[in-house]
Amino acid sequence: MNRTSLTLLLSLVLLFFGSPPSLSAQSTVVARSTSQAQGTTLKDLVAELERANPELGSGRREIDMRVARIAPAGALPDPTISAGFMSGLLRSPFFPSTNPSDSFRQFGVSQEFPYPGKLSLKTKIATTEADAERWNFESTRRRLVSDLKSAYFEYVYVNHSLAVLARNKERLEQFRQIAEARFSVGRAIQQDVIKAQLEVSLLIERQATLEQQRTALSAAINGLLYRKPDAPLDVALDYERAPLPQRLEQLQGLVQRNNPMLKRDERAIDRGQQALALAKREVLPDFAVNVTTQQMVGGMPWMYGVDVMVKVPLYWQ
Repeated sequence: MNRTSLTLLLSLVLLFFGSPPSLSAQSTVVARSTSQAQGTTLKDLVAELERANPELGSGRREIDMRVARIAPAGALPDPTISAGFMSGLLRSPFFPSTNPSDSFRQFGVSQEFPYPGKLSLKTKIATTEADAERWNFESTRRRLVSDLKSAYFEYVYVNHSLAVLARNKERLEQFRQIAEARFSVGRAIQQDVIKAQLEVSLLIERQATLEQQRTALSAAINGLLYRKPDAPLDVALDYERAPLPQRLEQLQGLVQRNNPMLKRDERAIDRGQQALALAKREVLPDFAVNVTTQQMVGGMPWMYGVDVMVKVPLYWQ
């Protein structure tokens, strides 16, 4: 390797690996100070996601529907009101002046009472289903928040990578021009020029790939926030870093206590046990009370009757 090639190689090494170590820290400080001045944080994006994302809005409506089913699940069956009349075929009903003395009118109310314990179990089942839906919603919310944060940090990384590539490309262009100038006066070989041109081409290719990634990440973030795909994004948002436990047992304990999928599955197990208990009670008889009142047309007083009915579980097997 001649002296010119060695000089070019050392320059490239200094270019890529000779950046001051405080550059990253300085950019982080500038980004955070800019974000704090604007009053925008990553938490604001999360709040916007929870407010505007249609999938979360649909999940809230699903919870409202489940909660609305709790009260009707434990209510008594609707009562039945009846009215009857018996007389001649061509007689007008409920008009005593036009009917014979042996016709009569009848009114009644009946109410069904399920076997004790059935309604309370139905209420528990509806409540458990609502709790399971809440944990399912929480799982969806955390998944979307995780997708938002992951896409945002990748977006910031790509932006910083593009900035570094632009700076490196500018310096490589200078080295390429120097190599071409030295080659034109016979002080460098053509191989040095080709290497410099190749490095510039590789950087251009890498830059195009990163720009495509940035566009895709921007569209994904705006989609989560229910914005237009080309809406601008802030790359200097402030955020908090939550420290992770250092022991695996602590992480496992956090998962068991806070994982919404586990909580949802626990509610599903409870719901199955309650449904089994209700199924065992379905073979027990239900009751009904029927109160009726009737009057003969021919001047007789009103009479009443009370009927008690029991459903016989004859065909349950």
